[in-house]
Amino acid sequence: INAEYMGGSSHSQYLAATLSEEEQPTLGLMIKWLDNNSTGEKDSVAIVHKLNSSGAAAAADIREGDWLQQWNGVELKSEQIFKRFLYGSEIGSNVEFLIARKDREGSWNQFRSKVHVGSNSQKKKKK
Repeated sequence: INAEYMGGSSHSQYLAATLSEEEQPTLGLMIKWLDNNSTGEKDSVAIVHKLNSSGAAAAADIREGDWLQQWNGVELKSEQIFKRFLYGSEIGSNVEFLIARKDREGSWNQFRSKVHVGSNSQKKKKK
């Protein structure tokens, strides 16, 4: 049992604490939380920090440096919101993200991408 505290709602805390690491939903990415300089909100900007090159996020054309702005139409303003959605997701379902990506001129361009929710056990089976 993975009993690490995961934040978010008591439901998502319970899910994270009772599911083994292999059973937890995954998207194949790691997020770095940054402060929003425009609003002053702390840790409210979700930037893709690392990707599993064979994971679902990479397959959906999400890249390192992308800003995940919405999860199924809801703003991602905190790590707790992200974890609540992730650990409340059914493995095998799809999630739609609103993503912003900087172009060569430094402007942010938005697009939507659907990502398949997998599990760590699915990753191990593919090896």
